[in-house]
Amino acid sequence: MSSTEYQQLVEFLTGQFSNVDRRFVEVDRRIASLERRVDDGFAQVDEKFREVLGHLDERGRSRAASDHGA
Repeated sequence: MSSTEYQQLVEFLTGQFSNVDRRFVEVDRRIASLERRVDDGFAQVDEKFREVLGHLDERGRSRAASDHGA
């Protein structure tokens, strides 16, 4: 392999690795975006559970108070 061919090969491979690197950067960005969406979804579910549990606690206290007053 001549030095010119070697240089061409190095330039070609550098370009290929740059393309692969850009793809990994894009995949990483997409995964980070998905992680944020999943985290937001879990936060919404947690909030709903807190609302439901609060409502159930309130009903339980109301029922206990009415049972003691009956």
